[in-house]
Amino acid sequence: MEKSVLLERIEALNVKESWKQKFRLYAEAGLKSGNFFPTFENANILKGKFLAKFNPFACLFCVFYYLYLGLYKKAGMIVVFFLVLQFLMGLISGIIAPRLSYPMTHIILFILILPNFYFYFVYFSMSANYDYYRKQVLGENFWW
Repeated sequence: MEKSVLLERIEALNVKESWKQKFRLYAEAGLKSGNFFPTFENANILKGKFLAKFNPFACLFCVFYYLYLGLYKKAGMIVVFFLVLQFLMGLISGIIAPRLSYPMTHIILFILILPNFYFYFVYFSMSANYDYYRKQVLGENFWW
């Protein structure tokens, strides 16, 4: 989509000015939609603009922030994905851990399960602005 059309859509949105500023930055940087994390044609525009890519509220409130933004389908998909991933990691650690000595059990649990929780927070904080842009400006539905 052309940059001028995107900028017109952004100005017509009924969102706070801070969101419009982030959306304008995304439009200027040439956001490529459809990736796991945002990619840009001209990433130099976002250099030094950490809060354009990172959302502290999404990091703190995760799925509840997505629900607040109206990204219900995406929130549900992410929660299901992480629950399945957590189940698989628990299954693997349940198979491996009993065969090891006591201290090794905790190490296996730490290696397999704990990073999943961190990735959960990182994913929400790094993709909230991107997903909201895709919903508001590009009109995407998030069933893919």
